[in-house]
Amino acid sequence: MWNEPLKGSHIGSLAGKIINVPDENYRIKIDRTIDVYENEAEYFFSAAYRHVWMPYMRKMVLQRLFCQYPACLKKPVVIKEPNGSLFADIILQLFPNAKTIFLVRDGRDVAASVLDIFRKGSWANKWMRFPVLDEERGEMWL
Repeated sequence: MWNEPLKGSHIGSLAGKIINVPDENYRIKIDRTIDVYENEAEYFFSAAYRHVWMPYMRKMVLQRLFCQYPACLKKPVVIKEPNGSLFADIILQLFPNAKTIFLVRDGRDVAASVLDIFRKGSWANKWMRFPVLDEERGEMWL
């Protein structure tokens, strides 16, 4: 299993570009960077040049996968990707025979995981640095 290569975070990152002024409910549309800029020729992943970059992206993903997991040449590959939904459409274009499984986590588990980010020794500190709350001084959310 390829555990959290974070492809969705890189290719499917959110642009944060406000397309329209918020409506009366203060809803703001936030799209992926690749969607916002796809029609701009200067953008690296421009739709106009998809035929050029898409085959190389497929090759890059496969080469990277085979380098770390040479046994995957002989058996199916499972990629656990927490940001996969941001990249799923592109993965399915790169690998048309791929199958996807979409899991929905219980919201309470998500909240517990978010709270855990700020604890010493957190799983999140593997990739990012978060301030650690001091439980003894009462710096807890709950």
